[in-house]
Amino acid sequence: MPLRSNMVIPKEMETVSRQIALKNIDDAPGPYCMSFGVDLEPLARSIREIGLINPPILKREREGLTVVTGYRRIMALKELKAETAACRIISGRDNLPPLECLLLNLHDNLATRQLNDVEKGMVLSRLDAWVPTKELVERYMPLLGLRSREEDLHFLIEMEREFDTPVKTFISEGRLSWQAVKMLSRIDAPSRSVILKWISKLRLNINQQSQFIDYIIDLSFIENENIPNIL
Repeated sequence: MPLRSNMVIPKEMETVSRQIALKNIDDAPGPYCMSFGVDLEPLARSIREIGLINPPILKREREGLTVVTGYRRIMALKELKAETAACRIISGRDNLPPLECLLLNLHDNLATRQLNDVEKGMVLSRLDAWVPTKELVERYMPLLGLRSREEDLHFLIEMEREFDTPVKTFISEGRLSWQAVKMLSRIDAPSRSVILKWISKLRLNINQQSQFIDYIIDLSFIENENIPNIL
């Protein structure tokens, strides 16, 4: 499927419009989702005032209905206590392959907003199963506003797969420097969690974060003690 600057349904993809009960759509992000840490209030306010302009696209799979595009719209509708939503259901004998679903959702998002760094990692992590590394670096990283560096690609994918929600929240909100993020990636999850708690509690700025992490790692080595016990 060719890249598009705005969301266009491929000609070979057939959809049918249906009113779908929102209770039948899982709250958990599905395999095509690339949304994290997004404030739903502006979207919910827009839907409340003028309605749902761009219906979500869903795909029927063995587990039931899977969201292809419009996950944030669906969650906003649920916050508004809506019971149903007008959706487009992918139909046709061939359905739509996973890669095309991912690309459809990617361009749906890029046409309307800026992705945060965690979401960029989500995009690359999901595409990694279907797209060669060289193409990810040369084609998709620039599309996401990233430098075409394989080292950065692997780091973003690792961040998406290994970091827990509190760390990702800090990253998505721009509250951690990239140097601090890379330092945190080199230590275990319990240590990351306790360091993050203290960074938040002490309200450390971007420069202080790296100094604090470096100091705690050195102290752990000198004292031969794990970081959670030190802090």
